[in-house]
Amino acid sequence: RLTGVAAQRAAADYQSRQVAASDEPLFFIDGQEVDAPTARAIAPASIETIEVIKGAAAVTIYGERGARGVVHITT
Repeated sequence: RLTGVAAQRAAADYQSRQVAASDEPLFFIDGQEVDAPTARAIAPASIETIEVIKGAAAVTIYGERGARGVVHITT
């Protein structure tokens, strides 16, 4: 074993966990789940309503995926 290889591997594992542990909520546009960049790209003029679900309500409905909140956008 090379000392440097183990350190590089540990750093790579840490970085992959950081990406997976995002602070982003779940986003839905017209009932379809989308990623955050897609949700942010919507023109404000095309948004009819935005509903935010957070806390225990979001976890009850969406399980652990909803732990960071859920944003429903209707166009």
